[in-house]
Amino acid sequence: MNRSINGTMIDGETLSLGPKALIWEVAVVPFRINIFEDGATWETTGLPYHAMIDYDDMSTRGFDIDMQTIAWTSRQRRGDPAWDYWREKHFNPGADLKALPRPGVMLQDPSNVLFNMSHMVGDKPVWFRNAAFDVPAIENLAGICQREMPWHRRQQSDLYTQINMIKQFMDFDDKLPAAAEHTALSDAMAQIGQLTDITGKLYAQRAPSADLGEVTP
Repeated sequence: MNRSINGTMIDGETLSLGPKALIWEVAVVPFRINIFEDGATWETTGLPYHAMIDYDDMSTRGFDIDMQTIAWTSRQRRGDPAWDYWREKHFNPGADLKALPRPGVMLQDPSNVLFNMSHMVGDKPVWFRNAAFDVPAIENLAGICQREMPWHRRQQSDLYTQINMIKQFMDFDDKLPAAAEHTALSDAMAQIGQLTDITGKLYAQRAPSADLGEVTP
């Protein structure tokens, strides 16, 4: 093994695509990419955090909730008990809700979500597929509970930048691998896999180091 990269990947599912989008589901995955001469692999460095965000006791006035986005989510998450639970809780007050839909998915208010994000990210780089969209959505989350962002802006890293860079050197398919389910957690893991692929390919293309033992005066 030659090098390693440590970071945290965050993916969120939103209720609109506008600048005032609200996140309803988020996943935070700490990871390490191990880089070898012939490629790279990745592993988690802690348990992923996967939560639905509960806005019941907070005003969301002024934030975007788009019915087309909600309809798209309903098609993509058809039969998913996590989306069914969240949608009923927030759009159908008084619904007879069952227990939380699946092990490992929490229901937490925005303040607790931001606390957990901060705890997991620490001082490591925090990665997004598209920081230009994802970061403002998290800023919206912080604004609702009047908290600071859980990391410094210099920690923010963007997968799209890496994709655009590697395309300057070689052919690269920037589509995420198909996942068995479309959730924030499965998307975050797929994005780590894509970053790992890019990292391994770029490292393999680096200029060879000079061997001083073979230099002829």
